[in-house]
Amino acid sequence: MKKQGFTLAEVLISLVVIGIIAAITVPLVMENYRRHEIGVKSEKVYSMLSQAVKMAEIEHGIPSAQWNYSLSAGEFFKTYLSKYISGSFTATERTMTGRLQDGIKIACGGRYTNYYIINVYVFGKWSAGACTNLKFSLFSENFIKAHSKVKPLDSYFRVDFPDANVTRASLKNACVDRQDYCSALIMMDGFEIKKDFPRRFGKRQAR
Repeated sequence: MKKQGFTLAEVLISLVVIGIIAAITVPLVMENYRRHEIGVKSEKVYSMLSQAVKMAEIEHGIPSAQWNYSLSAGEFFKTYLSKYISGSFTATERTMTGRLQDGIKIACGGRYTNYYIINVYVFGKWSAGACTNLKFSLFSENFIKAHSKVKPLDSYFRVDFPDANVTRASLKNACVDRQDYCSALIMMDGFEIKKDFPRRFGKRQAR
């Protein structure tokens, strides 16, 4: 008995079905991969900064809370952290900008009285409504005495709400309101970008 092949219509229908399935699943797979990639990078950067702080504390013989918080942000980073972080940095009187060894952009923010903010752009370029960077803070001894719940390299959320009773629900709402607070949610989730993370991420950075 002679076997019949597929008709042109059947082939076209099959291709359409495959195309629809691919259109649904490929973006989802790519999004899951990027979430995983961002989580891994975020944890790696946090670990690197934590190690830098510990090494600087050993070198200077005092905890980070007792460092000189009257320095400009650029001088602060240069004095305490730059030698323990691999990358290229430019420190001005007020700020520090540069890139880590793997190309991730980093900046130490403007001068504050009792803390410094370290911005790490692991999520991509800025775009409206997107999450683009992690914000870690180093606090002076006076700030920590006034707000006992904060700790070195805590999230930027702690700058504005140092005494808040933080829950995941409150951090999720805070992240919706302001992307600067999303670091706290990511840290609470153990640097895993969960499916209910309330913001999209910035466009990929060109190295």
